[in-house]
Amino acid sequence: MRRIYFVLLLFLLPLLGACMPHVYPRYQPISESGGLSSPVQGYQDIQIDGETYFIAYMNYYSFSFGHGLPGDARDDKWLKGAQEYVLYRAAELTQSKGAKYFAILHQDDWNLTRVERGYYKWRGVNPHWEPGAGLVMRVLSNYPSSMPPNNNRVYEVGMLLQSLMEKNSELAEYQKKTVHDEPAKTAGDRFIRWRLSVNGYDSVPVPGTRQTTLIGQKYIKFKPGSAIIPQTPDQFEIAIWDDKLISPLQLLSECVTLADQRKYEVFKLTNWTVDEYRNDDAHYRDGGWRVWFRTKATIVLKHQNEPDSFEPVFVVNEIRPNVMKYAR
Repeated sequence: MRRIYFVLLLFLLPLLGACMPHVYPRYQPISESGGLSSPVQGYQDIQIDGETYFIAYMNYYSFSFGHGLPGDARDDKWLKGAQEYVLYRAAELTQSKGAKYFAILHQDDWNLTRVERGYYKWRGVNPHWEPGAGLVMRVLSNYPSSMPPNNNRVYEVGMLLQSLMEKNSELAEYQKKTVHDEPAKTAGDRFIRWRLSVNGYDSVPVPGTRQTTLIGQKYIKFKPGSAIIPQTPDQFEIAIWDDKLISPLQLLSECVTLADQRKYEVFKLTNWTVDEYRNDDAHYRDGGWRVWFRTKATIVLKHQNEPDSFEPVFVVNEIRPNVMKYAR
């Protein structure tokens, strides 16, 4: 009998080890994050056109007692790690294309992604803290002559890969490199959020309608939507708002539709921003958390492309298949 228990133990130990959370979030494609992982985490890249990609890392946090618990997933330390993983993946992808540089066209990071109503009323609402980061990047064959050296939007791949390994021990482990602690301690890097706009719930009017319950309690029923505001015949302000995280591909799909309607072949985006509005006060219905997001940009419609641009310029026919496929 003891021999049977011993054999069972030998069989179960690897399975239990697989269930234990990794000390650091794994650097891996999200497709390799199996059902036993908690949380499901990894990077994803989606091709937009021949040289442009959307890269994101989902769920950068650990359940390890030494490195954080789920309730601490809102901490900025996880966003910093997600940013590093996304930049590393962008550099890897660029290198695989035989190029030395890439330009960041748009970037964002997030911890709160949505809020869901609990099944039972007494459970209230459940914020979903899922730290992550994403960027839209373009592979460049050469460093842009119009860009000053050491610009924070254009990266040289070799230097970036090396510096990220010195900051992040999991990336060093991924490359099987030995990295001393000293460079990371003396680097002096200050963490800066890519998403600069996180506002209180009442900082702008909430899109939706005012409702009243049967007992007279007033609340706002949120309504997702989008708007296109003409500024000139070929320039518009475009915005999308939702109570769930908005992908950059959703904005690009709206731009493709607008360009098709107006018979333009190219568009350029400026002032591309992401706003987040959150509130955890109790005076809203269901006693708490509300969050919503808004992505907006100015779109300039064009007939001519800007080859080798490091700006968000897109040829409609080149991005349409991928953007419309992944936008929703």
